[in-house]
Amino acid sequence: MKKKMMTLMAATILTLTMGQNVFAGTSVDFYEFTINNSGNYVYGEFFTNNNSTPSISGWQDGACNNNTLVEYALVKKGILGDTKYAGPTAIPYDRITNWYTQQWYSVNTNTQMQIRIQNKADSCSTSGAGNVYN
Repeated sequence: MKKKMMTLMAATILTLTMGQNVFAGTSVDFYEFTINNSGNYVYGEFFTNNNSTPSISGWQDGACNNNTLVEYALVKKGILGDTKYAGPTAIPYDRITNWYTQQWYSVNTNTQMQIRIQNKADSCSTSGAGNVYN
């Protein structure tokens, strides 16, 4: 159900209201992940960032429930290390909704990048899906 909902949102314009913050944009990348070990990374597809304030929105879940922690960054994967454009930002598991939204500021525009997702939970698997908006 969650995957189907995220897929439907991927091609639409999204406006989320989270408290006082409003995030709006067009989806430029859909990501889905399962990371079995702490410290492991997965990367999304490349996209061109056209907005200095890109955001991500999605859901995450983990085998450790409240100890689940996932780190997100916008990067360009490199052989000797990643070039970081935004983040990393660690987002804890929200046991009530599983949903999160994160926005970054002063990010390079007209630049190819991708989302990098890292499992930061000790000895727990994590999974989730979301979209990058700009």
